[in-house]
Amino acid sequence: MSEVKSYDDPNAMFSEEVKELARKESKKPLLKWCQLNIKAGTRLYRNIGASVTCTKGTINIPKGIKIAEKSEAKVADESTMGVLVQNGKDYKRVGGVSPAEELLREVDGKKLSKPADGWFYWGIYVNGEWRCIRDIHGDVPNDVHLKRRRVEESNEKTDITELA
Repeated sequence: MSEVKSYDDPNAMFSEEVKELARKESKKPLLKWCQLNIKAGTRLYRNIGASVTCTKGTINIPKGIKIAEKSEAKVADESTMGVLVQNGKDYKRVGGVSPAEELLREVDGKKLSKPADGWFYWGIYVNGEWRCIRDIHGDVPNDVHLKRRRVEESNEKTDITELA
């Protein structure tokens, strides 16, 4: 899998102890990619094999997991959860990882009987290892989520006033 680009850990500043405490917290809503410190243009890779489950903040990845070798989506921008999905030569922007999962499952002919969540379906490569969005979200303490969201929102306001 040498063609897959590996990203630096977006949350490398947190010790394993901090990540463990964060996994035990009840999570705040994920509204923007900036809350995970994931940048616009980051390629997302989907889990096309066995399902991934989560219990009490621990991610259980079965041995049968198969990650798509080619990225079919990327983060559209940091100020939303927007995803740019590629289907052949066509691109479609959707409002998050759930609609992106539903779109590609429909293309594959594997529609779900229940609504998709996208948390375990999409991930990025961190230091050569695939990590699902839920796992990354679980590593970030709630206070950091809130600070990142507020900083991003204040940057948006600054940019708008500078243009006026």
